[in-house]
Amino acid sequence: MRTTHTYQNIDEIFLAELNTSNQVREVQEFLHTKGFDLGGYGVDGKLGRKTKSALYNYFKTQIGGAPIPTPVTPPVTPPSGTSKLDRFITAHGTKTFRNSAEINAFFSQLTGKDFCSWFKDEIGNKGYWGSITFEGRSRHGRSIPRGNFSTHQQNFNRVWNNIPLVFFGIAGNQSINIFQFFALVSIIINETGGKFVPISEIGNLAYMFGTNSGRKRSYNTASGNKSAYELFRDPTFLCAHQQKPYYTQIANTTNSVWRGEIYPSTFPNNPVNAGIISEADFYKFRGRGLIQTTFRSTYSRLLGFIKSYNGNNFTLNTYKTRWQSLSTEAILSGSSNADWDNLFMNTNLEFPCYAIYNFQNRRNNFLSIPANKAKLLQTSTSRSGSGSLFYVGYRVGGSARYGRLLKLRVIQMIEKLVS
Repeated sequence: MRTTHTYQNIDEIFLAELNTSNQVREVQEFLHTKGFDLGGYGVDGKLGRKTKSALYNYFKTQIGGAPIPTPVTPPVTPPSGTSKLDRFITAHGTKTFRNSAEINAFFSQLTGKDFCSWFKDEIGNKGYWGSITFEGRSRHGRSIPRGNFSTHQQNFNRVWNNIPLVFFGIAGNQSINIFQFFALVSIIINETGGKFVPISEIGNLAYMFGTNSGRKRSYNTASGNKSAYELFRDPTFLCAHQQKPYYTQIANTTNSVWRGEIYPSTFPNNPVNAGIISEADFYKFRGRGLIQTTFRSTYSRLLGFIKSYNGNNFTLNTYKTRWQSLSTEAILSGSSNADWDNLFMNTNLEFPCYAIYNFQNRRNNFLSIPANKAKLLQTSTSRSGSGSLFYVGYRVGGSARYGRLLKLRVIQMIEKLVS
């Protein structure tokens, strides 16, 4: 419950109780306009120490206990479907793209720059793309790096020349709307550091095996993987990797540590030196690609693309021949880190682009985004939330926090184009 009091001869409103984030945000914006320090969190809807201190100091000024600070310019209200978004939808809501040339032509006409140049100059490392504390968690800034910039532009073009494969899972001439572009390009810039090339998740074996003090899921006990214990007793896995170091030490193990979430310190922690251990699911099926494909269960759904491939890529055709007669389980257990690195990094982006389609299609087709204001701004983790900007971030990042950040980042780009 919120109680408001208006006092005679005082034109401000005193708020006695704050129980929702919107109420807190309203007060934070008011305090900021009056010049009170809210700390690095700013207007975030959280009733933290800095906000309480600012509120206390404000009341002190009203009873003469402290000087009134110099008012400052009001902060920009977090984008929430303002008239700028309305105007953008009216002007560009029907805009579609089939390839990178059409994307760059649109931005050149509107801004005088191709997309990468515009993003680097106007958006990257600014606002919600900057180094900020968002909902209590520090975020590093994101942009398209200035070093080797022409290479990043070329990689951007390569990705967005695969629109049919990314969004529809097939080669063709299909198009997407501008909001689909904004949502996915925001994800890819965040995941690849603005370089638009597939990457592999970085971390030693203990990191992948464990929970990082509760800050991540253990890849060894995750439901989408088989545990190292199960694999180290699996004849298919053991046969495929028997020539690698540490085979003798782990083959047919009875040590339950390999079922758990704490990596045994008696074995190498560096995957380069760990031989057969690093071929277990907890490391082999770590995040790879343009949006981080992770877990055995997700990798398994990419095998159909390889086996039915009818294009000209040498790497994909090589694996099509090698794996055609093998079962899914035989491929997953017998394949190596080198195999998956090759597929994600050396297939002219065909494989990582298809991996995006496979991931989003299996998760309620979350990249199907209509040019509808109400749907764009919806904030729901249920399946009915699919089609919103929030839902894209929620599905990719696995948290509502990232969903909210992604929505704000997209709105920031849209509003910059309208201003």
